[in-house]
Amino acid sequence: MNLLKTLTVGVLAAAIPSMAPAALTVIHITGSTAFRAPTTAAIINALGGSSCKAAYAGSSLLKATSAILANGTLGASGTATIAFEANWTGSLSGVVDVATQNPLAFPDETNSANQTALNGSTVTSSPYGGGAALPASFAVATLAPDVCMSDAFASSAASALATAQISGSITGGATTGSQLAAQINAAALQEAGSASPIVGSGTSTGYLGIVPFQWVIGNLSGVTAPTNITQQAATFLIKNGYIPMSMLSKVSGDSFSSGDFAYLVGRNEDSGTRIDAFAEPQLGFVQNPQQYLLTFSGGTNTTDIPTPTDFTQIGGSTALVETMNTWPASASLNTEPHINWSNAGGGHGGYAGGGDVASVLSTPVDQNNIGGSGFAGENSGKVYFIGYLGISDSGAFGNATKVTGGQALTNNGVIASTAGVQNGSYSFWSYEHMYYLSSLSTTAKNIINPIANSIATTYANYDSGGASAPTTDAAGVILSTNGTAGTVSRTVEGGFYQLNY
Repeated sequence: MNLLKTLTVGVLAAAIPSMAPAALTVIHITGSTAFRAPTTAAIINALGGSSCKAAYAGSSLLKATSAILANGTLGASGTATIAFEANWTGSLSGVVDVATQNPLAFPDETNSANQTALNGSTVTSSPYGGGAALPASFAVATLAPDVCMSDAFASSAASALATAQISGSITGGATTGSQLAAQINAAALQEAGSASPIVGSGTSTGYLGIVPFQWVIGNLSGVTAPTNITQQAATFLIKNGYIPMSMLSKVSGDSFSSGDFAYLVGRNEDSGTRIDAFAEPQLGFVQNPQQYLLTFSGGTNTTDIPTPTDFTQIGGSTALVETMNTWPASASLNTEPHINWSNAGGGHGGYAGGGDVASVLSTPVDQNNIGGSGFAGENSGKVYFIGYLGISDSGAFGNATKVTGGQALTNNGVIASTAGVQNGSYSFWSYEHMYYLSSLSTTAKNIINPIANSIATTYANYDSGGASAPTTDAAGVILSTNGTAGTVSRTVEGGFYQLNY
């Protein structure tokens, strides 16, 4: 080819940009599992609904531990211009990882096997779901996340981290928990979206919805359940790790003896649900709890967070609880194992996901042979277990259908409901947030912000089946038109209400 012909080809190619494949923008998302169903549904909608492509690891696309979603096919001749890679780790981990730009393992969209799975997928847009399974050992790329979901304020996550100790090198260079907390606060993470400004905030950004939580008593093997937990009882339970069953009833003379006790099972340090459960009874964000690790006969080894450092059995309705011990003093952050709470002693750790806690609570207790350590001296009767769950893990409002043989408790006598959250009578809830750094590219922000808006206005109450609530496992409550819970708002988990009229 002569020089003139070469120049002519070059000019034509520049003049017709459609002849070249469009650049692919890839966004890496992490954080809380509480709103992964609404977030995934909103992403599917933004990427074309049924024309979106998706591949995932986990039980389903809306319950995925990791996923790739794209607005077309991937590969050398692919049509996709936008792709999301997800690794759902937990609220506190998400805040840490975005603020410090800690690299995480995301499914690699450039890998041919991952592309084959995604390109052959079919996504449904009513209800949202579908997709194809990623290969069993799918290829990953280690990259810093762009955005995280969190059901706790970033400042609350920072407060919870202030008591941690750091052994070894972590991203960002902090050597103490207090330094890490200061680094997160200094990062000034920004809230995505603009559809629901909070009253009195003076900003154009807002929160994405309400995450209600419930205290749930575990499998009672047919015994009539207790009904209520008060703020004082929750404080007693978290501090001591156990509670007399008689303190969990609204009426006297129930079927439980004074010697029957319930013991606390809960989430690990990655969890925003844990932050909210400790903040609601006014214990702040640095409480050292006493939580229990259980072992089972016939328990499974499945968790809903990938490769947790505290990998354990999670029981199930076909198993039996055999032993109980306070969590060992070796708890660490899932995504930053050098961040740990070994200085807090036993009881500080917990289970990796809300689904894990629900499975543990679904397990009947071998009352004749239950062993271990940490029993209350007054526990002369039976042993039960109690935990805190987001509404998507506990079940529909007002019961605990996902906890076999269990029962959700009213909170200070009020049953969980959308109306109770909105009118202020049910207070055990938090806002859902989507955070990114101000340095994120304008291109990425222009993709993320409309998705955040659609979560706030449309998808916040979608469930893991892709359908709008009320169903069996709605993720949350859609914000009122003024961007609040309804007639009330608050500026921190467990904080005092402000009236909006």
